[in-house]
Amino acid sequence: MSRWLCVCILAAIATAEDPNEIARRAAAAIETKLTVADELRRQGKTDAALQVYKEAVRLHDSALEKLKGVEVATPEPQIDPPADLAHLDGTTDERRRQIDRLVALLLDPKGQESARDARRELIEIGKAAFPRILGAMAQIRDGLTDDNGEEERRIEVALARGDACLRAMDGYLDSKKKNRLRPGVEKDYVAYVLRLHYRRWNESLKDLAVMPGAHTPPADPKPAAAPKRRPGTGRWDPPATLGHLENTPAEQRKQIDALVKTMLDVQAGRGSLDARQELAAIGKPAFPVILGAMAGIRDKITDNDSMDERLLESSLKLADECLREMDGYLTSKEKQPIRPGTDRKYIQYILRLHYRRWTETLQQMAAMPGPYKDE
Repeated sequence: MSRWLCVCILAAIATAEDPNEIARRAAAAIETKLTVADELRRQGKTDAALQVYKEAVRLHDSALEKLKGVEVATPEPQIDPPADLAHLDGTTDERRRQIDRLVALLLDPKGQESARDARRELIEIGKAAFPRILGAMAQIRDGLTDDNGEEERRIEVALARGDACLRAMDGYLDSKKKNRLRPGVEKDYVAYVLRLHYRRWNESLKDLAVMPGAHTPPADPKPAAAPKRRPGTGRWDPPATLGHLENTPAEQRKQIDALVKTMLDVQAGRGSLDARQELAAIGKPAFPVILGAMAGIRDKITDNDSMDERLLESSLKLADECLREMDGYLTSKEKQPIRPGTDRKYIQYILRLHYRRWTETLQQMAAMPGPYKDE
């Protein structure tokens, strides 16, 4: 359902007020609702997300009934930023070369220190750099396919860095609570954020002498509550020391350890996928070893959106898929699988579910139930 369609419908329902003012208020309300629903879906809370979407559908149907005979104006279309956004007039040749060099460093996913240094210099340059960063982001935006491959992760890392740099110059999107780009975000949302940056540039920023700067949220009057426990130490958090079953023969232990190592090496290519299939075929003796290895990776995840972190999350994705091949319980409960870009809290949540399922049920079974089959 189109966001703008909802806004237009709500704007035309009441005729006693200014339609433009109604549209502005409705747009804010719709944006909040859809943001909540999208976040619930991203966290794997599909039932709660579905309820929010259903409410939106009911609102849509009710509004259509009231709109019979009412003419609704078509909103101004959103414009995608072009990939050839030029330098500002008056920018010297030397400054242009400097900006282009820094933008290339910023968007290079292989660079860490150089990207941070480039980001700092671009923020200091400010307005003259803004359109060039946005144009470079638009250029690589068209390479996204939502295929979750390694090249896709590189593009998403570059876009996340560009988005963070633009928000450091202008905190408008942060002030409106628009989620930042990060690896794993769908390409439709990437396009949406780039449109917002471009609209903000055309309507406000290009006429300013300097950038407004980053958004500073108001101070929270309530102090943050102390965490109840250190992450990864709860009752159902699998320990990284989870190992082989006592009755697993020594030869099979060596085989399982080698296969787990290969599976978790995402750069092993086809070998990683073959190892996953062999482990799934081994079944119960391999389950706790895989889960323990996942717990070890879990403790390294920091949500810093680096390329190294994306590779760790890719390893967790393969391991999660392998466990679900042995036992389809989580899939039957519609628990979303781990994928690159999944935040640490959701990774911990999925590992707890696997561990609880192992402790309460699978450990006592002679063989694994197998993958879930939707009948």
